[in-house]
Amino acid sequence: MSIVLEMVPRQPRTIEEIINPHNLPEAGFQSYTELVNNALDQREDFIAGKFRNPRFEHRRLRDMSALDKGVIALGRAREEATDREPDSVSREAIGSSLAFRMAEMEYVKLLGQLEFLHHEGGNQEELSEVQEQARQLGHELYGQPQPEIRDAALNELWNILDGKAYHPTAQVLYDELANGFNWQDQVIPAMLRAEDDEARLPRFEDNQALEWAGEQIIEHNADIQALVQELWGQKVKECGEEYVCGPADIVEAFQAVINLRDPDHTSGVTVKLVENKTALSWESPEMAVVVGGKRAPIKTSDELFRKVLHEFGVHGQRSINGLKTKLSVLGMGLFTDTPRPDYLTFEEGLATTVEEMIGDTVPKWTAAKLGHYINISLAEQGADFRTVFETAWRYRLLGKLKDNQEVTQEMIDKEQRMAYGSCVRIFRGTQPDMADRQPGVAPLTFNKDLAYLEGRVLAMRHLESLYANQDVDGVTRLFAGKYDPTNPRQQELMMRALAA
Repeated sequence: MSIVLEMVPRQPRTIEEIINPHNLPEAGFQSYTELVNNALDQREDFIAGKFRNPRFEHRRLRDMSALDKGVIALGRAREEATDREPDSVSREAIGSSLAFRMAEMEYVKLLGQLEFLHHEGGNQEELSEVQEQARQLGHELYGQPQPEIRDAALNELWNILDGKAYHPTAQVLYDELANGFNWQDQVIPAMLRAEDDEARLPRFEDNQALEWAGEQIIEHNADIQALVQELWGQKVKECGEEYVCGPADIVEAFQAVINLRDPDHTSGVTVKLVENKTALSWESPEMAVVVGGKRAPIKTSDELFRKVLHEFGVHGQRSINGLKTKLSVLGMGLFTDTPRPDYLTFEEGLATTVEEMIGDTVPKWTAAKLGHYINISLAEQGADFRTVFETAWRYRLLGKLKDNQEVTQEMIDKEQRMAYGSCVRIFRGTQPDMADRQPGVAPLTFNKDLAYLEGRVLAMRHLESLYANQDVDGVTRLFAGKYDPTNPRQQELMMRALAA
């Protein structure tokens, strides 16, 4: 007796299967994960003034083979996915989105090449060439400070600083910012002033657009709010009125919300507890909300609801809903061949705005919220790591003082440590001590953090536009996928995907 095995033909993969980060982790690539460095080891010596600028070593930049493989994997996926897509417009969107991740990998490779040349004594001509290639590609990927937003941020910061009465110990710091000062006999120039002294950021106070949009968003997420309140009430019954929500319970709450909105788990969105982290964040490569095991507990149900709306309601829900459209790349993040190519700048701004505008207190602009944009603006105009640091810790400290409050050494120590961390963020991946032998050359910066303030401005102005037109559907569409509605090309692609 013969046995005939019937071969079942293998079904071609769908576009969603091809580009989903669970199958193609490179589709959710985040460049900052490759820029882990030794900055913390140098902090105390740097603050003590033992050297002008730190020298970073990035252990993940020593071997570029994984990135080479990643570029190849993305290229193959782009070819396979675009071959599957009959619509030319959708093909373009898929191709540009995967190409953006490829370009990010090439950017990190340039940073690795720069580090090798710098540490191994490469000649200045080659160093300068690679540095400028990295600068240009970084600008294409992450942008440059926009003069209007830069000036508005500077005006906002100077208004904060000028609105106080200073104790003599604080007046010294203010005068140094206003007039410049010396650090070890080297000049630190006065902090930038705006070219346009009329530029202003959107206002939080008495903002009817934010109140209106907040009402729409709470209404659309009433089921999530009710669930969070119910879970909190159960925990209070079990643990008492002093209950606070620790990392394990935060995971439990997020999982319940995911089960509510994605009961069949078709999107692959998950929540994970990571023991050694402190942050609560959305991780695109994993399509997951990550809860740090060392995170401080959440103290109220209102705060938990706001965190859920930020990480799941915006980041996660846009992924789930985007995957339901006919353009599945909207579930991973849309990038287009446009002056501002990414979806993420707007999404980060929207998430933070949503979190703050449904809270009990009116948010306000602070030195910390303005810091990354101002610091990058300083560096792009020639300020090295030391100059940005010496400027930043002073304005951060002054921004927190009450009228006539005395400055203590404890305050200075705290703000210097915080300012150092802020400077590391915008210089990560680069070689800050190259500035010591490159007079007149603007330092290289990692501009991804421009997205926080720029995204806030984009989101708040867009909500004001929706309010002016009473466009309730426009508010709903904000959560329909990972796109930027202020980018005409991305808005067009979103509307086509919803109509298909």
